This record gives sequence, C-alpha cells and structure tokens, in this order.
Amino acid sequence: MLDQDRHDKWTQPSDIHIIEGEDIELPINFPKGETLKCHQAGLKMMRDNKLIKNLFSRIQITEKPNYQVLSLKGLESGNYDLKLNLPG
Repeated sequence: MLDQDRHDKWTQPSDIHIIEGEDIELPINFPKGETLKCHQAGLKMMRDNKLIKNLFSRIQITEKPNYQVLSLKGLESGNYDLKLNLPG
C-alpha cells in the first residue's frame, strides 16, 4: 500500500516480501530522460548486517504512460537494503 501526504510525497513500505526471482516494481518520481546515478540509489544484499553484494546494476527505471517505476529483477533469496536519494 502506498500513502500520499498532502504535499504529494509518496511513502513506500519499509519491508517488502517476495518469492525468489519475482520482480519488484515501485512507482517513483524521477525526472524523465535522466539516467539513474549510483549516488542517487543503492541496492545491497546484506547478511548479519554485513554487505555481501552491491547490486546497483539491478536497479532499473522504466517509463510508464503517466509515471515511472523503479524495477528490481532477478533477485536471489536474501535480505536487501534499498536506499534512494532522488531529486524532488
């Protein structure tokens, strides 16, 4: 469930549970035509609070007709930490 506050900012859930290999798509507000940079987002596979893999390359921004989605594809079983520092 996504929540929208009165300033048009969206809040994403802090925990997402999926089946291994299942794709994740989250609506985001990202400037059209721009490329996502590593200082704007990070995806890390974690185990016992330690970094196992940096998976920035698995983050994709896809344009939909009226919005953009952040996609994560092909993740193996594990715990992940997604951090976003997007403009706007």
